[in-house]
Amino acid sequence: MFPRVEALLSLSPHLEVEFTPLVEEHLMNLVTDFSNRFSEVPSIPKYLITPMDMSLEDMMDLDNILGDELLCLQGNEEAKAKYSCANKTKFWFLVKGIAPNIFKTAEILLLLAFPTTYFCEKTFSSANFLGSKHRRRLDFKEDLRISASSYSPDIEILASKKQLQGSQ
Repeated sequence: MFPRVEALLSLSPHLEVEFTPLVEEHLMNLVTDFSNRFSEVPSIPKYLITPMDMSLEDMMDLDNILGDELLCLQGNEEAKAKYSCANKTKFWFLVKGIAPNIFKTAEILLLLAFPTTYFCEKTFSSANFLGSKHRRRLDFKEDLRISASSYSPDIEILASKKQLQGSQ
């Protein structure tokens, strides 16, 4: 898994005794850190992780609507084909028509997580840049609104609408 580490340990086998506890400690610290940072993130239900592999026993824990939708989904040939493909996005948009309640849950827990996090990170980075030594003004609310937006103005059209300043 880690070719450079394996190469180093093959050259110096005595390092493994010292190296292994350090790696184990580091990994345990990462687990603790991730648990603390993401403790408020809701756990993802099994029917969203592997919807086509759920057994009837597992479905007994779901409410009737979700269980019925999951059975319909598992019986749908098109859904089976899309699920086996690498692109899971197409699968989830097919689910929208077959199992709307499952899709709503997936939309909240799976599909919206990245764009929301990305937008927050982008906005915080913009605020950090605008509030740093690169800007002298204390009020950068309008600048932040523009930098966080995905809108890209067409400068040529805007410039063509302005009249050139003539000399007198």
